[in-house]
Formats: sequence, structure tokens, C-alpha cells
Amino acid sequence: MDDIYQHSRQEMIEIDPDLPERGEVNLHLKLTPLKNQDITEGVAIVVDDLTEIKKRDATLNVVRRYLPPAMIENIQSLDGLALGGERRVITAIFIDVRPFHSFAPDMPPQELMELLNLYLTIGAEAVHNQSGVIDKFMGSEIMGLFNTQLNPSNDHAWWAVQAALKMADEFMALPEQIGEEPLPYYRIGIHTGIATMGNVGSATRREFTAIGHTVNLAKRLQENAMTGQVIISDDTYQYCAAQLNDPANGILVIERGSIMVKGVHQAVKVYEIQRQPD
Repeated sequence: MDDIYQHSRQEMIEIDPDLPERGEVNLHLKLTPLKNQDITEGVAIVVDDLTEIKKRDATLNVVRRYLPPAMIENIQSLDGLALGGERRVITAIFIDVRPFHSFAPDMPPQELMELLNLYLTIGAEAVHNQSGVIDKFMGSEIMGLFNTQLNPSNDHAWWAVQAALKMADEFMALPEQIGEEPLPYYRIGIHTGIATMGNVGSATRREFTAIGHTVNLAKRLQENAMTGQVIISDDTYQYCAAQLNDPANGILVIERGSIMVKGVHQAVKVYEIQRQPD
């Protein structure tokens, strides 16, 4: 403070006081001399509370260890959505990795959770490896999203399809690894369309998610799939038909006609996708 009076120069200070109701905070103080002609008669103090910014940056530093750099950059743009959102074309995938009734009824709880987590890990890693994001886990189910503000791509439908086929292969390999009969338990549904993407919740607790018909239909397709099936909508098929029908990709596309699903008034044309048999 004496330097400001004596040398009439601006100073900037950063402090970390411990406040009674908030705990430790980070404050940036800008001290500017107030002059009357050539005499400094006082000091103006401007205080910027940087606490939340510092916390966010610390969180991002941790997240950087687990996510690609491009996705980290996009995370910082989500705050600008506040509690609103934007409409955009996305691909949504729902995966039931293994229903609870398929486990032995007398399996100890800890063993059950460990086994279920093996399946969930396979599904989540397949989504992540194709640059998808996990929206949420719901018991034995996973909701994944492609082409959100976090992971924009023109090939989002193809990414989702590749994720589904990859996890299907690994779901079938897992039972043999753990000494069980290799039965198909998974059911997967994929749909591409317009959804509202953004933050929902309150000012103090919010969640980034997708809502709308596209998400609901992807879920309905998963529910209508039989065990061991990957079902995609005609919209998803149209977005990546070239890749699906390219012999080099080794994918068998089976038209399954149209089905009626809950909450949708018109029949939905669907396809089943599989690896081409050897």
C-alpha cells in the first residue's frame, strides 16, 4: 500500500483468505491510486473472486489425464449453455450389457457387482474408443452419445455402429474368460436424429445430457432388440450406408422390416447389424 502512495503506481495482488462461511477462496485484488492533480489521496480496490475458476481449472487438469485434448477444449464451452441448450443431430446408443435375471440368484452381492462392472467396462470403453461420451449408467444399461458439443463429428452414426460391434465381440468373449457358457446377453439400440443438448438441473447442480424423441427412440430400439442383437434405425442406416455396405468393413446388414415401439405412432424401419461370418 505504501508503494502505491509513494510511487503512484498500480498493484495487483492475489490472496487466499479463509472466510467463515465459504472456507478458502481465491481473490485477485487490483489496487489503483486515486489522484488529485499530482497527489495520491486514496486507493481504489477492485476485487475479482476467482475461486470457481480455479476449481474448474483444477478439475480440468484431472480430466485431461483421461480424455482426448479436443474433448477437453469442448468441455469449457458447456458453461456458456447455462441451463439451456441447443438442438443438433446426434446419434444415441443404449446398451443393456447383461440383465440382472441372467446372473445366478444366489450370487453374493460383491461378486455380482464385480461381474456386472466387467460388462459395463467393456461397453463404456467401446463407446469411449470411438470418441463417444457416456451420458449415464442405469443399472445394467449404458446411454452413450455421439456428435454432442463435446465430441462433434460428421461420422457420428458410423462411430456408434463401430462401438456397438466392438462391444458385441467382447461381450461374447467375456463369459469364456470367466468360466461361463458363452451366451449372448446384450441388447443394443442406435438411432440418429435431432435432440436438444444442454445442461439440466439447478444453478448449483447440473447435468449435461440429451433429451427428445431421438433419445427415446434409441432406448425403445434397445428394448425391442432380442438378446445378442444390435438394432439400428433407418435414419442411422442412411447416415452411414456407404460404410455399412462396404465389403472391406465385413458387416452384415439384415433388414428387419418395421416395428411399432412404445411412444411412437408410426412404424419404425429397423436393421440388425452383425459381423460377417468367417
